[in-house]
Amino acid sequence: MKTRGGKMHSKRKNIRLQNYDYSQNGAYFITLCTKDKQHLLGRIKETHKNPQIILNNIGKLVAEEINDLSNIYDTVSVDNFVIMPNHIHIIIIIEDHHTGRTQFIPTKNTPNVPNGSSGELSSPTQEPSTPNGGSGELSSPTQELSTPNSGSGELSSPITTNPPTIPRIIKQFKGSITKKLHTSIWQKSYYDHIIRDERDYQIRNKYINENPAKWLFDEYY
Repeated sequence: MKTRGGKMHSKRKNIRLQNYDYSQNGAYFITLCTKDKQHLLGRIKETHKNPQIILNNIGKLVAEEINDLSNIYDTVSVDNFVIMPNHIHIIIIIEDHHTGRTQFIPTKNTPNVPNGSSGELSSPTQEPSTPNGGSGELSSPTQELSTPNSGSGELSSPITTNPPTIPRIIKQFKGSITKKLHTSIWQKSYYDHIIRDERDYQIRNKYINENPAKWLFDEYY
């Protein structure tokens, strides 16, 4: 702990998975929560058989931004996602540049991943440090993300020069929504889980599909 002006400040830990290349081919299960887990994205309509999420305008904007990820990055696709009142889950696929195939299992040099196929979420990931405070989010409506295209914060064409990383994708995604809403609705960190094999993939996919039905028992409720 460090003290400044009589106040205690804890040093923020780097909670990204050490030594893992987040741009390598594979599938990733990502969870983003709203600030203070506020119900900003919609509501769950309770029915006897099939509870459904009813998105509000912010939730609809989030859905549009998720669907647009594959247009922004030519090697990225969204395999499945769900938007809940106060969080979202996304399966993001980064494809091989040459074969177009997805590798579920990371390379042999990749360290072991906690919760490899347990059905649990991994620890939260902090976004890369930025001049505006290290959160990876925009600090004000007028501050824009720097991009190789124009510097305007909007990507006019698919990115092909450098392979996208998960932190880069999430930063762009959250920044685009922040710019359009003129305020940030997200927690600073996010959760990521590297999908290691087909069984792990099926667990995550099922979790997404059943999320609305299990809302009352959801850890984010």
